[in-house]
Amino acid sequence: MKYTVKSNRLNAILFCITLLIASILFMALSFLTDNFLSDISKSFSAIFFMLSIIITSKYLTFVYTYTIDGNEFIITQTSKFVSKTVCRLYISDIVKIQETKRIANFYNNQYNEKYNYCSTLFCKESYTIKYNSGDGYGIIIFEPDKRFVNELEKYINCNITLS
Repeated sequence: MKYTVKSNRLNAILFCITLLIASILFMALSFLTDNFLSDISKSFSAIFFMLSIIITSKYLTFVYTYTIDGNEFIITQTSKFVSKTVCRLYISDIVKIQETKRIANFYNNQYNEKYNYCSTLFCKESYTIKYNSGDGYGIIIFEPDKRFVNELEKYINCNITLS
């Protein structure tokens, strides 16, 4: 089974525009103030500009595809030019899957690895997979539809293999 995220890019676009406007305002403020405040304004301008680049590269250029293939859960990251597998996890290593909004109570921050494979900035409905890693537990945050989650839960609970 395969699911490709239909992301809402509007949140990321608006957030990037806000960061760029803040960056420009802080740069303009740096020309109107004295040395110390000018340096602080330039620093904030650079920070906001870099954040807009990071958000653009993460949420506007990539699309994630989630796949159940045999006994593996695979996440593929696709851009305009390149497609690569960013996560390959045996279904037998998955301990539990749950909605992300309840993560604080469920996992108690007892994990060694955390990966976010969401295509939407501030997504409203995402899920978290808790899995066994070599030295403890890890979590993967992703945003499939309910049908994909139900299918994945079947394989987790039954430990059956798709052919």
